Amino acid sequence: MSRTTRKAKVLTAAGVASALVASGAAWAAWRMSGQARATATVGTVIPLRGKGVLPFGAALYPGTKTRLRVQITNDNSFPVAVYRVAQGSTPVEADAAHAAAGCVNTGVVLVRPSYPVAWNIGPRKSSIFQIDGAVKMTNASNSACQGATFTIPLLLTGKVTAQ
Repeated sequence: MSRTTRKAKVLTAAGVASALVASGAAWAAWRMSGQARATATVGTVIPLRGKGVLPFGAALYPGTKTRLRVQITNDNSFPVAVYRVAQGSTPVEADAAHAAAGCVNTGVVLVRPSYPVAWNIGPRKSSIFQIDGAVKMTNASNSACQGATFTIPLLLTGKVTAQ
């Protein structure tokens, strides 16, 4: 065997061996795996505060409808988008003087079970919105409710919005 042929065979064998080593390293690189664990602390969400009142000067008597004025306070450090308003689970209240005079059954209710809305409230802000024709008074109201100012508990449904 000539010296050139023998040298070529050695170089070829070395090339094949290095190719096998390289492919093994590549295979090992693809086969690596590991585990990690991350933790984060989530802040506390403060519920929105909201109440419904009748607009100043709105005349409400049995059988009529009027606007609902919604006052919402967002005490959170992030903005919130309210997308639904419904009547709360506690009764509608008359002002203290009319309640003491016997306005217990106000007959004041929302016309529909809920209202879809698209209201944005900034962080640590209060806002006032209105829903036309959302409040009615039924014939179930006491006579002592004439001239009363009503506070309507509301259930506000919303979500956090990006800052």
